[in-house]
Amino acid sequence: MNQILDVLSEQDRRLLDPHLTAVDLEHKVTLFESGTRMDRIYFVDSGVVSLVGLLADGATAEITTVGREGFVNVGSLLDDDLAIARHTVQVPGTARYLSAEVVRDAADRSPAMRGLLYRYVQALIAQISQSVVCNGVHGIEERMARWLLMTHDRSDGDELLLTQEFLAEMLGVRRPTVTLVARTFQTAGLIRYRRGRITIVDRPGLEEAACECHGLIGEHFRRLIPELGP
Repeated sequence: MNQILDVLSEQDRRLLDPHLTAVDLEHKVTLFESGTRMDRIYFVDSGVVSLVGLLADGATAEITTVGREGFVNVGSLLDDDLAIARHTVQVPGTARYLSAEVVRDAADRSPAMRGLLYRYVQALIAQISQSVVCNGVHGIEERMARWLLMTHDRSDGDELLLTQEFLAEMLGVRRPTVTLVARTFQTAGLIRYRRGRITIVDRPGLEEAACECHGLIGEHFRRLIPELGP
C-alpha cells in the first residue's frame, strides 16, 4: 500500500479517500507524455513508475523512479501541471489516483498533510540530485547495481519484469553494455536473468557491487520522512 497515504491522519484521509480511484499500472503504459498537461496525482500502491527524459535524436534516460513511498506528478502540487518527462510504468502494479486540484485543496486545509507532501517532494529532489552525481561519476556496473536495488526496494518480490532493452533505455547506455554487465552479475551469483525477467539472488552481494548512492538516497528519505520507517 502507498506509504504516504498510510501515515496520514484519519482526518486527513477523509479529505482524500472519497476522491480516490483504484487503477492497474500495466507494464510499459505511459501515464503522462512529456509536454502534456497532468491533471491527476497517482499514489502508487505497488509497482514502479519511471520518469524518462527525451532528447530530439530519440535518446532517452531515466530521471528518477517512484514507488509506494511516494506519488506521481509532484509538479501539480506546486501549481505546474506540464509534464517535463515521460511517466512510464516500469514494474506493473496498482495505484490510486485523484484530481490534482483535490490534493492541492486538501493540502491547503491541512498543514500536516502539506508538510508531508512537500517533504516527499524534497526527498525526490534529493534522489534526483544523487542520481545525477552517480551517472556522472560512477561506472555502469555500480550504476546498474544501484538501479536494480532501487527497483527491488519498490517491488513485492525478488523477480523483476525487465528486458535488457528497457534497462539500456533507463540507464542511457547501449544494449550490449547491459548484456555484458548482466552476464557478469549472473556469473557472480548476484542475479538470475532469463526471458525478460531478472531475479535478485544475492541482495547483500548486489549492495556491495553498487556505489554509495543507493544508501545515501535511503538516508535522505529517512531524514526527511521518518514516518515511513526504515
